Amino acid sequence: MARVLVVGHDAANRDVWGSGHFSGNWGLVAVGARYLLGGLMWAAAYMSIEQAFPQAFSLSGGAELGGNLRSRFIYFSFVTLTTVGFGDIVAVHPLARTFVIAEALTGQLFPAIIIGGLVSSALRTRVGS
Repeated sequence: MARVLVVGHDAANRDVWGSGHFSGNWGLVAVGARYLLGGLMWAAAYMSIEQAFPQAFSLSGGAELGGNLRSRFIYFSFVTLTTVGFGDIVAVHPLARTFVIAEALTGQLFPAIIIGGLVSSALRTRVGS
């Protein structure tokens, strides 16, 4: 999955950001791929934290994570990135909490900055033509 996102991101990145203006569908592919890759990168960071500090995360109620950590952290990452925050997985180690806060901020700021940039680019293109 990550390989498909990287290839899509690279193709869209050259077309959209290399040209200096937003160009429709490829722009959406580039933005979506960056967002999804970001979520996967945060999941990898959480896995690294859990390996370095066992029990840095727990299930609500204090149970240990167990099971398939990769899928649990991908799920946790996207729940955090979209700031849904179900609360079924909890960061208990200070480093894990710091990363969770950073991801939640990224999840809020990324769309705002990208949408602002795309609107600005579209307006520049419209005014220029």
